[in-house]
Amino acid sequence: MIRHLAALALILAMTAPALISCSEEAASEQGPGDSAKPNGSEQSQGAEAKGAQDKKQRATQTQASVPQIEDEIAARIKKEGVGKRFVIGTIKPRGKGSPSRLTLTETPTAPDSFSMNTTENPGDTFPYFLGSGAYIEGPGSIHRFAGKVRYKGHTFNGEGDEQNRLTFLLTNEGYIYLRGKGLVTLADGEEVKLGH
Repeated sequence: MIRHLAALALILAMTAPALISCSEEAASEQGPGDSAKPNGSEQSQGAEAKGAQDKKQRATQTQASVPQIEDEIAARIKKEGVGKRFVIGTIKPRGKGSPSRLTLTETPTAPDSFSMNTTENPGDTFPYFLGSGAYIEGPGSIHRFAGKVRYKGHTFNGEGDEQNRLTFLLTNEGYIYLRGKGLVTLADGEEVKLGH
């Protein structure tokens, strides 16, 4: 029963932004004859709302480019090899599951755990199989870090904003640094600055 409730909660969390977006689109489709003519104050509020909507649309367009950038870098690594990129060789895919693409964020109340955000960018995915729990470690998974997150015995301190998160690609060669800004503290205490 608890697994089913967890699955339902996950599905609702993943679809809520889409439902909100649909209701915003329906509201914006109201025709000119559908309401009374606005007065000066209402026109000013309308202009502010339009400005906020334009800003939100630009942010969405920029977010759409994040997965494209990640995919281009991952394809280059696949074609040309790892090269001089930073790699944590001890973190590798677990099994042959589907790849995930998500942002891991710190959980201040539980220092050794993290939260997963699957709605930060279009195309983010989170394979979930009923009865088996979350699986984020499929080959080709892309993980972004926001804030300080402990993962697989290492500490990832993502310092970049939404457009420049500390990002890694999970491959059979290891956990390969893709892009972004942050500090990684390895299990042995060594610190590695990336993207500075």
